[in-house]
Amino acid sequence: MVSARGGFGVVEALVALTVLSAGILAVTGVAAVAARHLGEAEDERRAARLAVRVADSLALVPEPAPGIRAVDALVARWTLSPAGRGTRLRLEVGRPGASLHVFETLLAPPPPRLEEGW
Repeated sequence: MVSARGGFGVVEALVALTVLSAGILAVTGVAAVAARHLGEAEDERRAARLAVRVADSLALVPEPAPGIRAVDALVARWTLSPAGRGTRLRLEVGRPGASLHVFETLLAPPPPRLEEGW
């Protein structure tokens, strides 16, 4: 309520401070959620890069085998199973004790080697 002197009273000032405080808390909460999601996205990006590296290296091997590879804080485990003329690759990548990112793809059989004289 505006007083006769043209200023604000104590009640109005307290209400304004309460509304301002609620707004600041809301912005802080949104920033915390955004930071968490950004960290999760970075973990998934790193896991995907490791999965691509493993899949690319296995594609070059004539007879790939199941295995495990640790790079930095990430661990990649993979299994292989026959799938038609190729091989199904299942990769589980993550930090020990954390949730895993699962990737699946098909590895095509390697192309035939050209004989000398071609």
